[in-house]
Order: sequence, then C-alpha cells, then structure tokens
Amino acid sequence: MDVVEGLRALARTVVPIACPGCGLEDLRWCEECAASWWEAPFRSESGAPRLDIEGRATLPVWSVAPLLGSSHLMVSAWKDGGRRDLDPFFSDAIRRAARELAPALSAGDVIVPVPPHRRSVRSRGLDLTAMLALAAAEGFAAAGRSIPVERLLVNRGYESRALGDRERWLNAGRGIRAREGSSRAMAAVLVDDVVTTGASLARASEVLEARGITVVGALTLAATPSTGTSVLQVRHT
Repeated sequence: MDVVEGLRALARTVVPIACPGCGLEDLRWCEECAASWWEAPFRSESGAPRLDIEGRATLPVWSVAPLLGSSHLMVSAWKDGGRRDLDPFFSDAIRRAARELAPALSAGDVIVPVPPHRRSVRSRGLDLTAMLALAAAEGFAAAGRSIPVERLLVNRGYESRALGDRERWLNAGRGIRAREGSSRAMAAVLVDDVVTTGASLARASEVLEARGITVVGALTLAATPSTGTSVLQVRHT
C-alpha cells in the first residue's frame, strides 16, 4: 500500500464515505444515483393535494427528481444525515433546473425561499432553502433573467416531518408568516427543498398574496409523485 492509499484508508476509518443513494463505498455519490438529478424538471403539483384549493388555480410546481428510491435517500442524507458535502451537488441540480425554467417563470421578479423551522436551521448549521434559492437565482441569471432573492417569510411553527397531512397543513398555517419590512415585488417564485402535501407552498403563497405579491410558480428539488400519473418533463428546444 503506497502513502496516498494509506492516507485514504485512514480517512475512511475516521469519516466513512459512501454514496447516500446506494451505499457504494468511497464515493460521495455514484453516477447511477446522480443520474436522476440531471433530468429535466417536471411538473409536480398533481402529487400535492393541499395545493388543490377550491376557487383558485393550482400553483404550478416544478421539481428536479421524484422523492423515491435513491433520490429520496440522497435528500434524507442531505437534510437529516449531516451530509453537508452534498450541498454543492443539490445547489448545482436546482441551478440547472432554474436555467431551464427561466422562460416558464419569466413573470416572477423575486425569488422567495420557503423558510424551514429555526430549530432545523440550528441543527443543520445552514438554511437549506435559502441556499437553494441563491443557486436558483444563479440559474436564472445564466439564462439572462436577473431575479433577486428576498427572504420575505419566516417560520415560527413546529417541525412537520413526523406529522400527518392534516396536522402538517395546520402546522404550516401557524408557522409561516410574513417577515417585517416592505418589498417592491409584484410577483414571486417560491423555492423549497421538497414538496409532499403542498401545505407549506400553499401557506407561503397565501401569506405573500395577502401582501399583494402574486406567486407565479414554485421550484423544488424533489416531489412525492402522484399515484398513477406519469412524470412530464420540460424538453430542451
């Protein structure tokens, strides 16, 4: 064993490295598990029942990957497994998606991250949705659309990962509120890490629209797919 390989072996005993999607050792992520994050973003609001509000048009939502299989494991490792080494990976994924979606979301003049609970930010050491929003802004800029990030919302509710659909909705309703201060924005694009029931996106839209800001769409990393529906992707032209 040469010196370099010896150092690598020592590093693996201290901080084991494995693909979070399949467990393949000595790789931060393998090509097979990373492949789904290179696909074109798809419309995902049909899998989020809380976005279906009577009397209102359903908010269009685009996601990079379905929250299934290896993609789900990668997101879980990133959010709750301490895998901060995945920050650049997921930033790149949403940056690419925003670049492709710039024409579809051209009506937005501000990007608003859906805020996580403060306890989540403290435990992770980072506001993940704010990080994704900044990456999305870079993607829009690469497509010729300069859209600033404004953190117009705060979350003072409880963490919702262990809650059911109804409890998640009620929690989101209590937690997400407008941040103090004013904004000149007239239209917003929401950015979140995942969409499951759609409760947080619905509440964020409600709060912004109460301030006179129209929400034109949302972009997330992953989404729970609706049962029996196919994934419709944005095609390159």
